[in-house]
Amino acid sequence: MDGVRASGAAGTRHIAHGAARRTAGERSGDTGPPERHDRLDPPPGSLRVESLPAAERALFLRVTALVDGLESGGTFVASRRRTTAGAPASIGRSQLLVSLQVRALVSLPDPSLARLGVARAELEALERKGSAALAYYDFLVRGRGEGPSGLDRASLDDLRRTASERDFAGLVARHGRAFEAATGLPARELELLARTRDLVRAVRAVGRGLPPTAACRRFDLEPLRARLGDHLGFYLRRGHVAENRAGWYTRAAMSEPPSFERFVAALERGGDRLASEQRALRDHRAAAAVVDGLRGAEGLDARARLSLLAQLVRVRHASPSAFERLFLGDGTRPTDLASLHGLLDALAAQPDGPTGRAQLGRTVRVARRAVEREATRHTEARLRG
Repeated sequence: MDGVRASGAAGTRHIAHGAARRTAGERSGDTGPPERHDRLDPPPGSLRVESLPAAERALFLRVTALVDGLESGGTFVASRRRTTAGAPASIGRSQLLVSLQVRALVSLPDPSLARLGVARAELEALERKGSAALAYYDFLVRGRGEGPSGLDRASLDDLRRTASERDFAGLVARHGRAFEAATGLPARELELLARTRDLVRAVRAVGRGLPPTAACRRFDLEPLRARLGDHLGFYLRRGHVAENRAGWYTRAAMSEPPSFERFVAALERGGDRLASEQRALRDHRAAAAVVDGLRGAEGLDARARLSLLAQLVRVRHASPSAFERLFLGDGTRPTDLASLHGLLDALAAQPDGPTGRAQLGRTVRVARRAVEREATRHTEARLRG
């Protein structure tokens, strides 16, 4: 479980520090009574659990419980994994990225937002700040995008050049004010955002065989250690550096404290359940389409179907783009059960490391173990009954 509970008024402070706000089941008096999930109207055209056939609905609920258990222990938590932003990438039972949670709430109709106690304008302000941080991250760390809005070509060229030359003092001096105005973050944070590029390069080098300790020295990662702590070693061994990008969205959104606190409270009042359910339904529909398109799929029993769906849903939850590439791409899409098992077995056999395929391999292995544990519990329950 990679989360810590963090919610309610003053939730901003606890999420930022990655510390538990309270134990399971407790609620702070200032968040108000929880809203019933079934009183919230989803966005128009959304998928609905009740639209699934009974047998498929039962499988969906079992797979969703497995995924939520793996992601958060089935409770409302913020990720405890540190990022260079000093803020978590994800929050909630399904550990959706904060950016996805904000956008999910923005898409809700006004009556649902009113029940949740958050205004659309507040959510849109969080989105503006978070998206501004992502524009800086993509431009400086990933080398993608057109750059932060509002800067002329000369400023953009100087921004990229100064960061590439690792002139961090010059970067903050010349571009910190614009960064602060766009993101709401202190100008000095621009240095740590830009230094994330060093972490990304170091992880790639480790994936090519460079020892982590050597990578720390070669890419001068010590300035990041104070913020990342032991998680610096985690990134070098296991990858997942994209969580840092998502963390910068969260950190910028948190620069609007009252709005961010109402957003977190809205998630607890039912927004997280609705957003997580919608994501789970999309993941399930994509996974079921892969399985149902296979020759011989009609002969699967419930347990075998559950296992395949759980593995596919976990892959899509971890990386929708990798899911599309591996299971829906031209020349890679499995056509029968044997080819699907072959793809999943190949992922599961991936050795540990910081590469993308290694991360997906861990995802598949964890899903398989979870299915085995769930089957054991069901067997034991039947024997006791």
